[in-house]
Amino acid sequence: MRSPTRFRTAVAAALLGLLAAFAVPGGDAPAQAADAPATTVGDVTGFDHAGGVYRLSAGRAAARVTFVSTETFRLELAPDGTFTDPTGKDIVLPQGRAPHTKWREKSDRYEFSTSKVTLRAYKSPLRFALYRADGTRLWAETKGLSWTKDTTTQSLARGADEQFYGGGMQNGRGNTSHR
Repeated sequence: MRSPTRFRTAVAAALLGLLAAFAVPGGDAPAQAADAPATTVGDVTGFDHAGGVYRLSAGRAAARVTFVSTETFRLELAPDGTFTDPTGKDIVLPQGRAPHTKWREKSDRYEFSTSKVTLRAYKSPLRFALYRADGTRLWAETKGLSWTKDTTTQSLARGADEQFYGGGMQNGRGNTSHR
């Protein structure tokens, strides 16, 4: 069994790396000046799913959640609602068979679950939080995903002695702290 810190770090690193890799579609993002303020995703305006892939619309923007194991998922943001692969090929290694997932809607959120974790997608504004099956919170966004022409930012609440390591598969497996 993984320690809570290692598990949370691995999930956060995978999530942050995938946000950086897939978040802003090259050439298709809404035009912004280099010094323009970031745009932050708004309230959920639509929901759809196909198997273990969940799509949430928030105005023009969309977020997509794809579970690749019982503890790992891809979280992608498309500012214009169209998901693309900016590298020209899938840079994430194949993950094998997708796990069984289930979802439910509550008044303030959607919940997407495997046997190990539940990802909450809050509706107003769209933001995410990850919980273990026992209800222990692993991480939570303090505000919705935001973007500019060249960047995507995820703002996470943090514990007093918590560190975030890694940068996704495309950036190697170094020990870079993102605190």
